[in-house]
Amino acid sequence: MLEHGIARAGSGPGSGIGSPDDAAPAVGSAMEPGSVENLSIVYRSQDFLVVNKHWDVRIDSKTWRETVTLQKQLRYRFPELADPDTYYGFRVTKAYLALVRGHVQESRMTISYAIGKSSAEGRSHTMCIEGTPGCENPKPSLTELMVLEHGLYSGDPVSKVLLQPLTGRTHQLRVHCSAQGHPVVGDLTYGRGGGWEEQPFRMMLHALYLRVPTDVERVEACTPDPFVPALDACWSPHTLVRPLNQLILALRAAPDPEPAASGPRPHSPEATRPTAPETEAQRASCLQWLLEWALEPDS
Repeated sequence: MLEHGIARAGSGPGSGIGSPDDAAPAVGSAMEPGSVENLSIVYRSQDFLVVNKHWDVRIDSKTWRETVTLQKQLRYRFPELADPDTYYGFRVTKAYLALVRGHVQESRMTISYAIGKSSAEGRSHTMCIEGTPGCENPKPSLTELMVLEHGLYSGDPVSKVLLQPLTGRTHQLRVHCSAQGHPVVGDLTYGRGGGWEEQPFRMMLHALYLRVPTDVERVEACTPDPFVPALDACWSPHTLVRPLNQLILALRAAPDPEPAASGPRPHSPEATRPTAPETEAQRASCLQWLLEWALEPDS
């Protein structure tokens, strides 16, 4: 999903998947709510499918109130797929866009706070930086931040930034931005208190770019920028710091990350499909990995 992820797109010939050029998401759909019918596809090939997950849709859910999930969208759009599952466990290049509170003064920075789980009362299922009371098992975490624009959101100072996670901790981008004093606009968990984050209709964090090195093909996808005045009249940029298109070109030209030492790069779905059914432990591990980079809404 590109907010974010990559699905197994079939089992060889006859899977119904077209060429990578078949998919081009509409810019106007970037802010519309998700429905079972409006799955947004940004990359399609014989073996891979990348989708732009709507901001208000979860990956999957067992709760009755979640009438629309990404899994339901995939099954509705591609009922012929034998395995509409999700890859995980390999190195990818990712970049996100965000609107954050305040005008970030440094045009570029590396944020390196270690991140751990919070055991503080009332903060269950949240993360924290090392040194925070109740922060358990903090792990090294790195995020690159580049400022694109300064402006106002509903009259309050805001910066539009590009974020590139170099590690994959739970809620990493949100925690790092908050630790810098520039929380993501609309982040009810790590944002400013006092009702500041209740007005925005969504959390202003969006998966922009994804590249996955495989032995079959170079899977690469880029989604439309949703943080433009034409789509959200509350956002009013006034100072351009760095053009977004230049950063996208730099992302495309950058070398792929080195494969993890624990295993090879992914192959085609045919070559990597397990022979045994997925165990509960494997599924739990997969879901945990997805939650660390798919920006699921807080429950």
